[in-house]
Order: sequence, then C-alpha cells, then structure tokens
Amino acid sequence: MNAKQAPVKNEPELKALRQSPGNRNAIVFIHGFTGHYISTWRDFPKFVQEDPSFSGWDVYCYGYQTKLLPFFGFWQGNPPLPRLAVQLQTAASMEPLGDYSGIALVAHSMGGLVVQQALVISEELRQRVTHAFCYGTPSAGLAKARLGSLFNPQARDMRAKGPFIKKLRERWKSKVEPLRGLKFFAVAGDIDEFVPADSSLSPFTYDQCRVVRGNHLEIVKPASPEADSYRVFRDGILDELKDLPFLDAARVASERNDFRRVVAMLEPHAAELDDVNMAKLVIALSELGEEEKVHTLLEAHPWTGGTDFLGVWAGQLKRRWRLYGHRADINRAIDLYRQGCEEAEKNDDHGQILYHAINLAHLLEIGKHQRSAARDYARKALTACAAADPRDYWVIVTEAEAYIYLNQLDRAKELYAEALQFNPAPRQLKTTYQQACYALPSASDRAKVLKAFGDPVEFAAAA
Repeated sequence: MNAKQAPVKNEPELKALRQSPGNRNAIVFIHGFTGHYISTWRDFPKFVQEDPSFSGWDVYCYGYQTKLLPFFGFWQGNPPLPRLAVQLQTAASMEPLGDYSGIALVAHSMGGLVVQQALVISEELRQRVTHAFCYGTPSAGLAKARLGSLFNPQARDMRAKGPFIKKLRERWKSKVEPLRGLKFFAVAGDIDEFVPADSSLSPFTYDQCRVVRGNHLEIVKPASPEADSYRVFRDGILDELKDLPFLDAARVASERNDFRRVVAMLEPHAAELDDVNMAKLVIALSELGEEEKVHTLLEAHPWTGGTDFLGVWAGQLKRRWRLYGHRADINRAIDLYRQGCEEAEKNDDHGQILYHAINLAHLLEIGKHQRSAARDYARKALTACAAADPRDYWVIVTEAEAYIYLNQLDRAKELYAEALQFNPAPRQLKTTYQQACYALPSASDRAKVLKAFGDPVEFAAAA
C-alpha cells in the first residue's frame, strides 16, 4: 500500500444488539451510501428492543464498506452493489443469521438496493425473508449519481437508467414480485430531496408504498415510537394480527415461511400429488392468500378416498362462503363434510369423525339455522372426542366448540383454556378463534368465552 494513502476503516459486518435463546426470527438493519451501521439508525433499533411485540425477534445491525471519496489502490475501492448483495447473502447464510427461519430486513437508501439485489439473486434468502422495508431507497435510480460514477462504483450502480438499475427492476418483476408471503414496503420521506419519491416509490404497487415525515436522514431516526417512520415498520409486521392480539408476530412469520417452503416443494408437482400432499399444498397456499389457485387445484384433483382431503376441500368452501355468502359454497361444503363423516364412521376413525361432525354442526347452526341438526352433530363430535386417542389440542377445542352449540358456555371456556396449554401453532390458534367467533354471534357471549385467549380483545369486531 502506498504510504500516502490513508488506511480504510472497515466496520464490523454484523453486530448483535439482542440475541435471545429460542428466538427463530431476526430483524437486521442495513445502512445506506456512506452510512454507518449504528449511527444511521439512532434510536430505531432501541425502540424495537423495548417494544414487547418484538420480544420474539433478535436484532442486528449490518455494515459494509462505503465511502464518499475515491480510493487509489485495487484493494481499497468501494465494492459495487452486486458484490455487496452477494456479501449480504453470504452473511445471511452463515451463523448467526443462517440459523433463523425468518428475517426482516430494514434498509436505508442504497442499502435497500443491496437488499433488493440479494433477494433477486438468492432463492434461499427469498424463502427466509418475511419482511423488507426500504427507506429512501433510489429503486428507480438517481440522475445525480452520474456526477460520482467515474470514481465510485456504488454511485455508478445507482444511476437512473443505468445497467444495474435496469437489470434489477427486470429481475425483481420475475423473481420477487410473484413471491408469496413476503411483505415489502417502500418508504419515502415527504421532504426527501436526495431520493425523490418517484424513484423510491414508482417501481412498486400502491399498497407497498408509504410516505412519512422527514428528509432523507430523518426518516430512519424516529424521535419516539410514535413517530410515523417507526409506526410504518411496526404496523408492517403487526398489522395482520390487529384482530388477533394473542398471536406472536415472530411465530406467525416463522409459520408463513414454513408454508412458503411447502409450496416451493409441492406446487411444481401438483398434478401428481396424492390426497395427503395435496391437502398440505392447499392449506399452505390458502394461508399465503392464493385463494383462486386453491379452488382450481381442488376442483381438478382426483379424490382417492381420503377423508382428510374432503375436510380440507370443504374448509376452503366454508372460508369462501364466509367471504362472499354464496349459497352454492355452503351447500357444497356441507355435502363434503357429510361424505367425510360417513366415510370416517365406516372406518371407525374418531379423529376424522369429530373433525367433520363439528364443522357440520357449525354450518348447520350458523349458516342454515338448523339448531336441532346442529346439536345432533355436536353430540356426535363429543362422542368421537371421548373415544379419540390421544386427547390432543384439536380434540379439546372440538369439545369446546360442541359445548357452544349445546349452550354450555362455561364448559366451553374451560376447555379453550385447557387447549391453550398445548402451545398451539399460530394457524391453529387463528382457526380456533375465528371459528369460535362465528359460533358466538352474541358479543357478550364472545366476551365471556373467548377471555380464555387473553385480554384485551375487541371480541365484537373480531367476527
């Protein structure tokens, strides 16, 4: 190295701000052009660590080489953005980040381009990133970047209409936009003069865009947890749980990634799947919001006799009936549940009997107002529950729901509380809670029974 050249100060690539045993998810802050892995964010990471809603997430800051002035010497130049993206992908694949099932990336300015490029090039990273927030990121490039592009490869890559930006936008459309389960947010500052909103927001859909108060630097330095720049982040992760406050966002994120892996593994072979694996694929797609694809697959699949598949099919029709109220959907769901119940009784399969019987009780009570028939199926479900072995989560919540239809609400509440001791997965909790909400049309009855799920809950709004 030439003695006249100042040494380059390399920042740590990854700094852990919080690591808790058992956490399966991590939030990673990534700075921008000429930024610093700690000072860029000021109190933002601290607010995350102090927020009890994020207790299930570990917190990191990630740093990389970026300087404003050019360096002379091959080993000292600013790495271009494609290389930084590979560096980020590499860090995410190794310990400690490689051990997490879900990662939320929070990036500022050029760091958002690094994040986007890393998602474009890495299938493995796309399957693990649950949320990505790009604050003040020049996603469509910067015209002013031409001024520094001669000496600085990072500035060159940020040029509007330059080859890096053009290729990134093309590959983003094909690789990332269709990605199920990834929550992406482009966040612009209302007075950001460095990265105009047309660059930070225009490449994305309206529902992915947010505008907060502040200039290019202020938008990642919230003064308090009430600042809109922090609330955009918080709501982006927690919004889907606003009616289900007893669910943990970290566990929900991990489960969503599990569904994404199921889809990636099974969907390419959908035409050859048996009933069991088709049911797994349908449930995963449904949880990722692919309702139209779900019903197309179900209608095309040749049923081979499995009662569990009939229940999954009926459940999707029940879900669509709740959304749109079509008579054909509830009638078809009832027919499938009845067929499943009859097949299960022939096979003396108590687990399947209770599953189909309780759903028949639900639809006959809530959808058809046939109380006598609903109570008959509720009793059938209880009989199957008494014979089922083992007495697991689904057995107990089925008993609880059956007692709702038999108007024994105190017993239902006791059973829901017992079931929660099994530490059920988020989808199990959500399904159970929503089913109970529909089964209890009275707000006062909901408030009485569903206290087992925890307070505070706006029970009247949940249905």
